[in-house]
Amino acid sequence: MKKLPLVICAPHACVSISSKARTKIALSDYEIWKYNDPFTEETSLHPNSFAHIVGNINRICCDLSFGESPMRLSRKTDFYGNNLYLPGKSLTREELANYLEKYAKPYRESITAAVRELQAAGHKKILVIDHHNTAGDHPVGRTGRYMPMLTVCNGEGSGNISCPTGYLQTFARTFKESFGYPAEINDIYSMGHTIRWLVESVQKEFSDIQIHGFLLEYNLNIIHNSVTKKNDLHAKEILLNSINSGINAIFSSYFSENIQT
Repeated sequence: MKKLPLVICAPHACVSISSKARTKIALSDYEIWKYNDPFTEETSLHPNSFAHIVGNINRICCDLSFGESPMRLSRKTDFYGNNLYLPGKSLTREELANYLEKYAKPYRESITAAVRELQAAGHKKILVIDHHNTAGDHPVGRTGRYMPMLTVCNGEGSGNISCPTGYLQTFARTFKESFGYPAEINDIYSMGHTIRWLVESVQKEFSDIQIHGFLLEYNLNIIHNSVTKKNDLHAKEILLNSINSGINAIFSSYFSENIQT
């Protein structure tokens, strides 16, 4: 099968951190690992994606989801309320700006470059998936709720819609058939920052094609047990196959002209 007009991004996949940056961090190695999106480099793999774009810097230093602006302040705590940095060791504005220029800008440029290549190849419709995970042992954001098994989000009801809701319904139905447990739609989250950037900014540069995208976020505890700290690699493979089944169903239903052997 040829490559699909599919771009998959995993901005928080990098769980390692440089020794220089490590001297500033108050978290334990385990807390650093869990603050990022472990396993997403692997669970975002699709054998026929045109581009697989993986973040190459730890989220503590630079959150690639937020793009280039150095005006955004970095987080001070992890998702459990633990301080990220030792006293007096937070990133300076200059350090943050340097990280954004060196890592965040090229990350988004690589997404735009993939869209441009697909456009040049004659594709009129492109799907971008922003791939994340969140542990299910803490409330998510300010919602007071906990992460479902998996959610897919297109912003419906909160502004711009990043893709037809039918995509998400098709994905959720197929995922449940494969995985045995349901995927939620626009639950907990509504739209990721990268997808919002695509809808509000990048689409304007490519007026002759449709850029569709959605946020995909799964519960890290499908793979990782927060009590025993053990990982279920078989569950990881089942999850990967189920996610890809859902993606393939979207292409079969809505991108049929791209499914060729």
